[in-house]
Amino acid sequence: MGNPHLLPESAWTYEAGLDWRPAGRIHGDLTVFERRERNGIDYYRTSADGIWQALNIDSLNFSGVETGIGINLSRAQTLDLRYSWLLGTQNTIPLGETKYTFNYPTDSAVVAWQASLPKNVLLRSRIGILNRRARDPYALWDFYAAFDRGSVHPFLQLANITSTSYQEIQGVDMPGRSVLGGIELVLHR
Repeated sequence: MGNPHLLPESAWTYEAGLDWRPAGRIHGDLTVFERRERNGIDYYRTSADGIWQALNIDSLNFSGVETGIGINLSRAQTLDLRYSWLLGTQNTIPLGETKYTFNYPTDSAVVAWQASLPKNVLLRSRIGILNRRARDPYALWDFYAAFDRGSVHPFLQLANITSTSYQEIQGVDMPGRSVLGGIELVLHR
């Protein structure tokens, strides 16, 4: 259900970070952030079978941390480890359920590996684990392979290899396992 009395959203975001890049094989980064939103727009209901109604959330704050470590395993291989933490708070809407605002991942971690093999073959693999509020954690695994030589680059991408069932937005199932292949044409370098 709509709401003709909605006010426009506004927000201030603050962020600070550090990058650590010594001459060795390991590098890292750390970022902390805060977002202060006023009149955030979302849909709200008081029961599982209630009608979603648009409303403004007067005071909505998100705080978080993102960090990562990159490791050069060799001249041709890298490993990246990333972690994010997010906390949202509000004090202006009564008990109930919002459709989007409080459906975010509180924790997420990613392990990504990349290799450049002989004959210009590029391989990437990525495993991500997400923990959303009021849900069970889930993992997603993707893989990518490409030939990176000349002007024709064939590639193959496998997404959600384990066919994990999950929803980024409540009530919207995300795709299961998928395979995508193609050719990239490079016309000018």
